[in-house]
Amino acid sequence: MSNNIAEVGITHITDTTDVIDTLSYRFRNKERDGSIKLQALHTKDIAPGDTLKYELYGPVSGWQDTLIELMQMEDSLLITSYDILLNDHQLFVVPDANVKGKVQLTFKKGAIQTPFGNTVPFKETVNMNSEGDYGVLTIDVSDYSSPIILELLKGSKVEKRINILEPAVPLRIELLSPGSYTSQVIRDDNRNGLWDIGNLETLTQPEQVDFYSKEMKVRANWEVEV
Repeated sequence: MSNNIAEVGITHITDTTDVIDTLSYRFRNKERDGSIKLQALHTKDIAPGDTLKYELYGPVSGWQDTLIELMQMEDSLLITSYDILLNDHQLFVVPDANVKGKVQLTFKKGAIQTPFGNTVPFKETVNMNSEGDYGVLTIDVSDYSSPIILELLKGSKVEKRINILEPAVPLRIELLSPGSYTSQVIRDDNRNGLWDIGNLETLTQPEQVDFYSKEMKVRANWEVEV
């Protein structure tokens, strides 16, 4: 048997620490080295409290701290205060809350290990924003007396979706990117948090959607009431 064949076992643990299964994989060593790609699931603008989220093929079996670097772009200083969290085939990088501004994150070759191989090099730059980079919108939804779903749109894209069970008091929405928004309200008659399109067999009508075309302008570090 050629010695360029490797076998790796991995045990999948749930968040209750119960063992789900133990699997063995066989592959060529050269296929392990730098064959898995990271995919960023976040945008380039990271709001306070958000994390850097990545997805890759196969469950994460480990990583090497020495092959992961976070650097503050303003002064080229390395950031050492951050956490790494795992969730099966996803990896989260959580910088310290005090990290702000442009940050470059580098995964060097082989930084993340999976049973199917190690990751190829990956580099990106993100903006770690502060609360002052965002605006606040307070909306009076007291015209509604039953559960609703409020959606804020930029153009045709839904930026925020909020389920409101008791719309009796004004709703304060924080951490909104500056820009112009419109809104629509779904009357959530069955309280399931979804827009139901109706059912022909039961002659059930789609849940009503109210569109509001008046633009609401959000500015950084400002609060607007509508």
